[in-house]
Amino acid sequence: MTANNSNLSCGEHFKARATENAVDFYGDVTPERVTSVIATLKHLDDAHPGEPITLKINSSGGSIIDGFLLIQTMMEEIRSPITTHVVGTAKGVAAAIAMAGDYRLISRSATIGLDAPYPGFWGSAARWESWLEEMAEQREMLHGFYAERCLKTYNQAEAEKLIHLSSSVFGIRAQALGFVHEVYAGSVKNYELQPH
Repeated sequence: MTANNSNLSCGEHFKARATENAVDFYGDVTPERVTSVIATLKHLDDAHPGEPITLKINSSGGSIIDGFLLIQTMMEEIRSPITTHVVGTAKGVAAAIAMAGDYRLISRSATIGLDAPYPGFWGSAARWESWLEEMAEQREMLHGFYAERCLKTYNQAEAEKLIHLSSSVFGIRAQALGFVHEVYAGSVKNYELQPH
């Protein structure tokens, strides 16, 4: 993907919606959902080469491995510029997906949250030790990505505070932190949230 579309106006980015070059990412980051979104992005990229694609996000996160598969595809395989638009929430790896866009929008009342990876199972002490190592690696991977994609000097101390508190920030604060380019203050009637 190219990053040369940062001079486009908000209206030009939403051209993608007018041409139906839009993809909804609503719900948890799962292998099935990521596979579906990747297939749709590739189809739109092939069907309308060079036309902006809008990826609308409302997700509380999920699988970091699958999320980074989507990020890698967005950044390395899709040639068309991608605008990510957080319309509800983007937490954990969904925040990283939002930050992978060439141009990043957030609705005024939407939130971005940096969450720490956490284990989703019970098991032996040996398995927990392994999980702690994996979580530390995933945390480093997320921090590295946030720092790389942040539009301003990345403040790891502030990010750690957000992660420790498991808190989210609204649009204007997300812009101030450098997570997004723009707070979209217009109507979101075309971006109504759909049930999971």
